Amino acid sequence: MVRIIDRRFDSRNKSAVNRQRFMRRFKGQIRKAVADAIDGRSIKDLDNGEDVSIPSRDLSEPQFHHGRGGVWETIFTGNDQFSSGDQINRPQGGAGGGSGKGKASKDGEGEDDFVFNLSREEFLDVFFDDLALPDLVKTQLARIHEYKSQRAGFSNDGTPANINVVRSLRGALGRRLALSSPYRGSLRELQKQLEELLLTHSEDDPEVVKLKDEIGILRAKIEAIPFIDTFDLRYNNRIKVPKPTTQAVMFCIMDVSGSMDEDKKATAKRFFMLLYLFLTRTYEHIEVVFIRHHTRADEVGRPFQIYVNNVPVHAHGYNWIPDDAFISRVSNRDYERGIRDLVESNSNMVRAWGGGIYEADEFYDLCDKYGIMVWQDFMLACAAYPEDAETKAEVEAEARELNIGFVSRMTRGRPWLRLKAAATLDGKTALDNGVSQWITGDDARRDAHRWRARSCAVLTGIGTVRDDDPQLNVRAVPTERQPLRVVVDARLDTPLNAKLLDGGPVLIAGAIDDPARIAALRHRGADVVILPNQGGKVDLPALLAELGRRGINEVLAESGFKLNGSLLREGCVDELVLYLAPSLVGDAARGLFNLPALSSLADKRQLAFRDVRMVGRDLRIVARPT
Repeated sequence: MVRIIDRRFDSRNKSAVNRQRFMRRFKGQIRKAVADAIDGRSIKDLDNGEDVSIPSRDLSEPQFHHGRGGVWETIFTGNDQFSSGDQINRPQGGAGGGSGKGKASKDGEGEDDFVFNLSREEFLDVFFDDLALPDLVKTQLARIHEYKSQRAGFSNDGTPANINVVRSLRGALGRRLALSSPYRGSLRELQKQLEELLLTHSEDDPEVVKLKDEIGILRAKIEAIPFIDTFDLRYNNRIKVPKPTTQAVMFCIMDVSGSMDEDKKATAKRFFMLLYLFLTRTYEHIEVVFIRHHTRADEVGRPFQIYVNNVPVHAHGYNWIPDDAFISRVSNRDYERGIRDLVESNSNMVRAWGGGIYEADEFYDLCDKYGIMVWQDFMLACAAYPEDAETKAEVEAEARELNIGFVSRMTRGRPWLRLKAAATLDGKTALDNGVSQWITGDDARRDAHRWRARSCAVLTGIGTVRDDDPQLNVRAVPTERQPLRVVVDARLDTPLNAKLLDGGPVLIAGAIDDPARIAALRHRGADVVILPNQGGKVDLPALLAELGRRGINEVLAESGFKLNGSLLREGCVDELVLYLAPSLVGDAARGLFNLPALSSLADKRQLAFRDVRMVGRDLRIVARPT
């Protein structure tokens, strides 16, 4: 909120109550100025502040004072004490009767003792305050999250891939010329002396031999100057700048019937401005379309009329209900089938159901392709809930579960990590020789691929990459995108012919800065980050923070018992998905987690079951640490 400081002279008339009343009037005037500005602005005009002018009458404080004393008479025109021709005395102080000391404001409406300007940020603070939005939403709307890289000169350090060869060689040449310049001058003088001396002396003359030795020493000094030094290297410097992406159309629908009073219309306009402000953070060109409707019946008896830019449109269509509660399982083909049905039924509008999810971008792209208007409900717009504390807590918990990864990234700065493992009934993940394929059946492996499709990234360790050479992509279920593959590899030992390096983004987290190895992995298309901890291993919490900065909401860890144990020990695991096969392999096998031995059961890690069900012939358990 805007900060206001009362800097008036602290006299005896400026009590604490007086100053509180003064500040309340100020804030009221500011809110009124913002409301008036919004009424007079377009929806797109949110990039400027606002001038606030408060008249002096709103600044003055009520005071008691003595009135005019004594006995006095006032004579008005038409009084029976006067007759025609009598003269009335001129008032004292001049014909106008005024003091002549008045001041006018810039608006001509009286004196303005307080004129100031609200910045864009302060204007938006008041704007958001009236909408009663959460602080998280305000913060997100005030920032731009998408950036593009742009050249910004050169720097003295960087990665080998960013070396500017021309600038580096130019600097090296200049350094060599500067360092060798004194030697070259002396060399030219000695060579000139040698040529003159050889005209009169033989090659074996001691003076000739001495000059040749001095010339050899100077040439050795010049050749000893390195051709290029690390000091000469220059790297292309790149900075991130905000990057608007694509175009969008914003439909503003408002009820203009008698049920909408001015306050409701003003609130609706504020939400339109809020939506436009949000869209400007993602889209470069936004077309605003105004649609108004009313309940007044027309000549053919239609009680509901939609106008698009003041042109009446007969809108007819259907409600769109998602095909699946898991949005990742709805393919582009499913979207196109439903939208083609709309077109074939001669419809031109679809109402997107606001029951808890927003459709994927492909849905809106296809509607634009086929000319279908979208009536988008807000999240949970068609749901009506009691407003008691218990119901609110339940709805909030459900909303957090639906967006658990996003909430985790926004509140903790790191994604939600889900550890998936498959084991026998006696808790073994592999034989002692490393063989682990296949412990569970086809149904369980297909279900695990659904968890992959839901996740933004799949995390594993270098041991799993060496032993199993996995692809870590989604193959068993349809999906429109592949998750990011993340490998915890402290020494950067990932084989260059590993399957996960073929197709799709890969991030390798190491602990040793090996430029040659980093360059080789980047040549194979992998991104490399170096995040060492004090023990020389990969700092796992720092890795999760890095994934959060990259916009990763959910991570599925599929690794061996060593990395599984490390993730648990360092408090990185938020949820476990365990598949138990109805089989036994004995004690001489690898367990689920590499955890230290306990001396007391009081030190055990307690879990809470979230879901237990059969998946084919296997048992799936979803649990969370308590």
